[in-house]
Amino acid sequence: MEKIFWILTERYHYTAQTSLGRMSFLYDSTFVTNPPQPIKQYFGNTLEDTCRPGNIKVYGETAIPGGFECLFA
Repeated sequence: MEKIFWILTERYHYTAQTSLGRMSFLYDSTFVTNPPQPIKQYFGNTLEDTCRPGNIKVYGETAIPGGFECLFA
């Protein structure tokens, strides 16, 4: 059985220097349903540096890249 817990960041407002968003947790509370019944639980707001295209990085002034990345398997 596999337990999955995702941290989801949804950005909704962009300026020249910042990106605002919401952070939520996405998980299956019982871990036994097949197929999984995900629950999305709001955690808080986020404030990041401005978003840039994937090939542009300015040290200390660029938000975490968007998209899906699996850090642990």
